[in-house]
Amino acid sequence: MKNDIVFFNSMPGVATAYPIVKAGEINFKWVDKVRASYKHYIKSPQFNEESNVNKHSHVRRCPGIFEILEAGYIVRLPYDIKVYADREKQKLHHTLPQPAFAQVLDVDTMVHPNNGIPGIEKLNVKIATGWEVLSPVKFLIIPIPYPDGEPPIESSIGILDPSFSSEINVQGWWNADGEVLLPAGMPLMQLIPLTEKNMNLICREATVSDIRWCNAKKYLQQHTFSSPIAKKVIQKVYQQFCL
Repeated sequence: MKNDIVFFNSMPGVATAYPIVKAGEINFKWVDKVRASYKHYIKSPQFNEESNVNKHSHVRRCPGIFEILEAGYIVRLPYDIKVYADREKQKLHHTLPQPAFAQVLDVDTMVHPNNGIPGIEKLNVKIATGWEVLSPVKFLIIPIPYPDGEPPIESSIGILDPSFSSEINVQGWWNADGEVLLPAGMPLMQLIPLTEKNMNLICREATVSDIRWCNAKKYLQQHTFSSPIAKKVIQKVYQQFCL
């Protein structure tokens, strides 16, 4: 498993209907427009093969933008959520299609107090997707870099260390007012492996061994008052279960 990144979900059907996929497999509408624009651009009289300025001035030639669109993996929403927000009054609540989803796929809506981090007082949504990851490497968590339009939810930035916390939760800032439908399949965030190695993506439903790991992790996270002790024990057991 040295080069395997395994995503599994304990909710039957999610791994088939809305799997975590390589970032390059998500097709944004604006990308098609940019590509079409570039084809028209290089055929126009303004395009000069001898002029590096003209040749490279189109956004399609920007490596930074198009490389990040193919970096890592995209986590998508596995079910519809209706969100009702009033940012002025700092109020936000949600509904799910089926109450049963909340048993595995939990949604929390809250307002974080400002503890010194700029902007943290924004309305916040936490979506527990039901996904877990087994991986020998950590991940950089970023919001969808260039979505189609301004998304109502924007993932916060962070590091995911599967050896301590393997569940995939989306912590997002809420950017809309009124009633908004978040549709199943909506891209939520991007996970970029912190390695130069070529990793193998495996996406599946949870196995018996996976469930054992999840149950063990829940116990280990709560068995002591000391967070440093819990982290060391969890990482040791993770090595035995998962790697």
